Amino acid sequence: NGACDNTTAPTTITSPVTETYAGSFQPGGAASRSFIAAQAGEVKLQLLSTTPVDIVYGLGFGTADADGRNCRITDTVLTGFSADTPHITKTVTAGTYCVRVHDPGNLVLTNGTFVVSIIRP
Repeated sequence: NGACDNTTAPTTITSPVTETYAGSFQPGGAASRSFIAAQAGEVKLQLLSTTPVDIVYGLGFGTADADGRNCRITDTVLTGFSADTPHITKTVTAGTYCVRVHDPGNLVLTNGTFVVSIIRP
């Protein structure tokens, strides 16, 4: 008959996904990036490294439009980098979200650079 002979395994989403976001900004500036949570679960954001290393940065989490634009920050922490613990952990539904790193006024003569870990469902 053949009608049921072609079987395809269902597509599964491997979760969580870990990615890094590296960037820079001028004194008083910010940088943001959108990402997609393919399913409900936890998003964890961690500031892995910064230059200069001895100042506090702002790390934010928020929602973005489906096209990745218009990052609207809902949670912000002021922190230095950490190799051990996420700075922000949020339970989310499937959708488009964003991360933002900013200078809360601590950079004076040099640009800030950073690497953020994004763990998403």
